Parts: sequence; C-alpha cells; structure tokens
Amino acid sequence: MHQPRTTLAEHPPAGQRGAILIISLLILLVLTVIGINSMDNAVMEQKMATNSRDAAVTFQEAETAIRNTYFAYQDNPASAISLAKNNIDDEAARTTRFRDDGNGNTSQSVITYIGEVPLINSSAGQFVAHGTEIAGIASKAGQGISSRTVQGYRTSPMPKMNP
Repeated sequence: MHQPRTTLAEHPPAGQRGAILIISLLILLVLTVIGINSMDNAVMEQKMATNSRDAAVTFQEAETAIRNTYFAYQDNPASAISLAKNNIDDEAARTTRFRDDGNGNTSQSVITYIGEVPLINSSAGQFVAHGTEIAGIASKAGQGISSRTVQGYRTSPMPKMNP
C-alpha cells in the first residue's frame, strides 16, 4: 500500500513554531531604528556645520566693512572725524553700506566719535588725539545670523578742531 507523504510544513518538529521569524523581525526592527537615528544625527550635524560656516562668513563681512571704512578714510582721517563728530545723533549719516544682495543679506559700517584727548607735551594743548569707533555690522536674512564688531581708533596728532 501506498502511504501519503507528509512534509515538515504540515507537521513541524516539536518546539519549532516560527521563533526564528520573530527574532529576525526584532533584529530588523532594531537595525532600522539605529539607521534612522544615524540619519537624524547626520542631518543635525550638517545643519550645525552650515550655521557655523554662515556665522563665520557674517563675522568676516563685518570685519571687511570695518577695514573698508578704515581704508576709505586713511588718506584723510579728518574727514572721518568730522563726519562722526558733526552727525553724532544721526546714525544714518554715519553709516556706509557695502553690500545688500537684495535677499536681505547686508554689511555696513558706522563711525562714532568718542572724543578728544589732549596729548602730553603737545605745545600747550595745541594738538589732540581724536577717538573714533568703527562698527562693522553684517547679517544673513532668514537665519537670524548677525555679527557686530567694533574697533576703536585714535588719530593723532591733529590740530585742535574748533566746533
């Protein structure tokens, strides 16, 4: 007589009820969570690197605004002092724009008069040093990144200026 054949699928051996499938799915789930977490970390690191670069560029633009203003008045520092001294309350008159790309990214400088200090041994106060500050301001629109750098300068000796 002929007996019907049975397979392992019809009658699995005792103690094997699909445990390997469940363990495999759990391992796959753990690996998926680790992969998603790694991707999130990589995206966050990219954002931090971009922000750090933008902050450094903005700082350099503020420094460039100061340098450009300094060199613009280097041949005639009295004109910078007059500009700053005669427009103490008018910041717009003391402001020089260097860059505005139309997208809100700007850099500018502002000259501020600090005051005059008599020089020691300067022929009875005939010569004074004039203090000015040049502030470089740069900003990057849409990201809230801005930089303000201030450098002080003392120009001397100069004849005492009469108001």
